[in-house]
Amino acid sequence: MFKNLILKISLTFLASGVYCISVAQADYIAASRFDYYTDEDHCEVAVWIPTGKAGTSTTLDIVFEYKHLLRGAEAIAGQYNLYSFPADSFHTGYNELTVSFYENGKWVYSEKVDVVFREDRYNAVKIDRLSGGLIVEGLPFYPFGFYTYFPVQPGLAEEEVVKGFNMMSPYQKIEGKTLKDRKAYMDRCAALGMKVNYNLLSLAGGGGVGSGHFEKFSRKKQEMTLRKEIETFRDHPALLSWYISDEPVGQGVPPDSLEFAYSLIKELDPYHPVTMVFMAPLLADEYSHVMDIVMADPYVIPNGKVAEVGDVAAMLYHTFFLRKPVWIVPQAFGGNEWWEREPTRQELRVMTYLALVNHATGIQYFIRLGLNSFPKSTTAWAECGSMALEFAEITPYLFSPDPVPDIKASDESIQMRGFHLNNSFLIVAVNAENKPKQFEFSIKGLRYNGSVDILFEDRQVQIIEGKAEDIIDAYGTRVYRVTYKMLMSNGPRIHPKNILLDPSFEDITSLGVPASCYAHPMGDRGATYFTDSRIAARSGHSLRMTAPDYDGGTRLSFQRTRIEPGQSYTLSVQAMALPLKYRAVVKKGFFGRLCGCGENEDDYPMFSMSLGGEDCKEKFVTDGEWHEYSFSCMPVSAEGEDLVNPTLTMLGKGTAWFDLLQMYADMEIRSFVNRDNNNIMVRLTTVHSGAEIRYTLDGSEPGRSSTLFKGNFSIQKSANVRAAAFLGDRQVGSLNRYMVVDLATGRYVEYRHKYSPKYNAGYDDGLVDGILAGDDFKDGKWQGFEGDDLDITLHLSDVLPVSRLTLRFLVDQASWIFMPEFVKVSWSANGVDYSPLEELSFAIDENIEPGIRELVLDAGGIKAKYFRITAKNIGVCPEGHPGAGGKTWLFTDEIIIE
Repeated sequence: MFKNLILKISLTFLASGVYCISVAQADYIAASRFDYYTDEDHCEVAVWIPTGKAGTSTTLDIVFEYKHLLRGAEAIAGQYNLYSFPADSFHTGYNELTVSFYENGKWVYSEKVDVVFREDRYNAVKIDRLSGGLIVEGLPFYPFGFYTYFPVQPGLAEEEVVKGFNMMSPYQKIEGKTLKDRKAYMDRCAALGMKVNYNLLSLAGGGGVGSGHFEKFSRKKQEMTLRKEIETFRDHPALLSWYISDEPVGQGVPPDSLEFAYSLIKELDPYHPVTMVFMAPLLADEYSHVMDIVMADPYVIPNGKVAEVGDVAAMLYHTFFLRKPVWIVPQAFGGNEWWEREPTRQELRVMTYLALVNHATGIQYFIRLGLNSFPKSTTAWAECGSMALEFAEITPYLFSPDPVPDIKASDESIQMRGFHLNNSFLIVAVNAENKPKQFEFSIKGLRYNGSVDILFEDRQVQIIEGKAEDIIDAYGTRVYRVTYKMLMSNGPRIHPKNILLDPSFEDITSLGVPASCYAHPMGDRGATYFTDSRIAARSGHSLRMTAPDYDGGTRLSFQRTRIEPGQSYTLSVQAMALPLKYRAVVKKGFFGRLCGCGENEDDYPMFSMSLGGEDCKEKFVTDGEWHEYSFSCMPVSAEGEDLVNPTLTMLGKGTAWFDLLQMYADMEIRSFVNRDNNNIMVRLTTVHSGAEIRYTLDGSEPGRSSTLFKGNFSIQKSANVRAAAFLGDRQVGSLNRYMVVDLATGRYVEYRHKYSPKYNAGYDDGLVDGILAGDDFKDGKWQGFEGDDLDITLHLSDVLPVSRLTLRFLVDQASWIFMPEFVKVSWSANGVDYSPLEELSFAIDENIEPGIRELVLDAGGIKAKYFRITAKNIGVCPEGHPGAGGKTWLFTDEIIIE
């Protein structure tokens, strides 16, 4: 399903760059990139040519079943060389390839490579030997988790998953009486989207906290119990890997004694790797035949140096280069035994990042027991949660095979590592000393002048000719991103009329979570909503939402958006999801199987979108590919404000990804006043290509038989314009607008005090454009005067009989908008001699309700061409008002003369 979503390989070089891998392996090495393949279209062979062979012409042949797959292929020293072959060239099972190396045309070395193909399994976990990372659910996965005690503390999994942790490993003794407890935490982890490094210590290699040892069993009982445990959990959606030995050297467990357990696991479950941790990492290679992932736990606080963590990771990486991933177990405990204190949060940060820059591809802290047991310091553990989100954000870079430039720091105690993905470099810097520093770093061969983003800090530094300067904290870390060429998106485009902020979730100022929304839990405190940099429909991120149970997800309420009353809007989103089996163990009882009802393992989760109220809400069911989901409705605004909060809610159990959340008006009405005859010209448009528009002018609902809009039409009198857009038989838009046509429509208005540019209502025509404002002073149709009076003269087209005059004012004293102190209206036939029509005074009422106040003045049939209208602003907010002494606002709207 996700086979085409794995990061694409690009070995493109910058024209002026010289790029090499940051290791100096002395041997020729060849390996299948993945430890096995399932539904991929191609497989890849990775080849390493020693850096010392840079001046030698190196070629290679690859042979399978006596046929050349490649012959005389060139290979470059000091970097990964990847060779891709169609999957249909191989058969299911082991395919042995022979890779032969030639120097200047002379054979020097050959190596056997197994390319393994297996039937697909939904919970398969693959090792990417090139990056050392894992492929889980078809996506790059950087394990970032912790050990914990057993039984698992209630609430622990959800407390940690919401911080960004994606893996845990409970110490446990495999006993029949605790099977229910093991199933419970595994099921909970699956529902939350967490993975488990599953502990088999008591049946395999022993060691660990409270795990016991298999030597108490007979071999027959050991095999029977181990077999049953593997068969029980091998298909579980939470399973990441099998953990079989904890510090075997210290426990006196020789390598050969683990062959039985390792072989049985691989026989029963070849889809999940086997892990092992070492307190004596120099001896780890002796155990290479009984593990797939090597772990080390250098506990250096307070008696050692933090740099030792990086040294251990680097040593293991070189030992197992292109063979096995390296995970580090940073110390997250202390205060007893040989450790006088816990690491500080700065020490936890520097140890974790030192592991990363020295090629560790998994983090599993020892040990976590919430809330403030291990570690005792909640601030230190919060730092680990921050790093979980940071590692998740940069995961695509960590999996990229692209060659990287030589990156050097001016201070040797600052360790750096670079990553290259598409058109940008990621540079990680770690200060291994406990003092802040000012330093410089350079990127060899990069001729780039411009800004460099510092991720997770919302700031930048400048780089000139490949060099930059910065400061770094004591035990600090920095992550720089150099984007030397903008990457164009090939996905769906943002609609030109979209009015939502951050539609593609690219704002990572608040790391890991979407920026422009509020979050409302729906019942399960383990529900999550993270931005995901690994997969997107359009650009660099998507929004990943996981609901552990039905109606147990999260509702995201996005930034309040201004709407036009009486107008319909489309709310759309790109979405895809995983089927239910990835997040739940689906079991049907007898009656469920009989009726075919209830949940199904291949069901996909449901989500809903809303523009406010049940009448403006739709539910959708996703599937395993990106699709656009949308609906159209006429939202109902909150009282007094033309605003709505678009919402996105996970309703069904499972995980879904969302991208390109957009909102735009389906239709628009544009009006143009004809000054010659006071008529209003109307133009109707729709964003839906190919749709036809039907309209009415009497307020009735338009249908397929209503007047077809063919071009601009004229309104000679006030009318309720209603329009609808149709695509075939489906209505895709609606619009409802009352247009006022009177003697003042489109006439000239002379201002003695200018309105505020912030509230102009359409500038000088704002009071005579035929459009009525609503209750919301921000709707763009009110004309506002800050501290000034409304003082205008309105010119009619001629001397005309007038029966009445209507003025409209807005009151919202909480927003400093008051009724005028008085309103004075006079009229004239010649523009020189004016006669009074009406004068009204208004006392300040602190209890007045906000809203629109219409003043209807009886003109008695006078014959006039000019009207002088004055509304006196009270000037400043009165005593007792929160803004006492500040300038008040006067807001006015359409002047209607009949």
